[in-house]
Amino acid sequence: QSRGITVWDVKSKSSVVESFPLEVSSRSVCYDPTGKMVAIAGNDGTARIWNSANEKQVGQLLHHKGWVHATCFDPTGNLLITGAEDGFLRVWKIGHESRPLDSKLASTMVYTLSVSPNDKFILAAAKYQNAHVSSVSDLQKQATLLHSGYILGVQTAGEQFGFTGSQNPPSVKIWDIEKGKEIAS
Repeated sequence: QSRGITVWDVKSKSSVVESFPLEVSSRSVCYDPTGKMVAIAGNDGTARIWNSANEKQVGQLLHHKGWVHATCFDPTGNLLITGAEDGFLRVWKIGHESRPLDSKLASTMVYTLSVSPNDKFILAAAKYQNAHVSSVSDLQKQATLLHSGYILGVQTAGEQFGFTGSQNPPSVKIWDIEKGKEIAS
């Protein structure tokens, strides 16, 4: 059984790229805004950046301690944000990956994350009951959003709104990120 990521064309239902070869199980996949690079996070504590045209790995392995659960390029494609089992959120400057900006976000794993379209904030969720809003530029925590249950996903929307979704109990909340307040559920 081969391991890797296969990219599919949804309309034709055929694979576009055979596979990005991986030695480990993948946890998260994210394309940069241009579609030229893809970041793949693994259960070996690394994230890898690949050239999507030739399927070759570019740059260094980006390390965490424990599984890397979340990857997301910023809107410029110049930064890759990763979140992992070690509770750290890291911002890697593409081409200068050896010195990430990092911050201990949670005592448990960082499970999912999203970057705002204006490149101003990161919305990231720890495994249980809270999401954090941090500045992209310095990772300073700006707000904690309380959510009951296991948060499965977060998504930014526009310049100031975010969504969190959980199971047990199943719920989706809409947040005004700038004010750190829930506006709908």
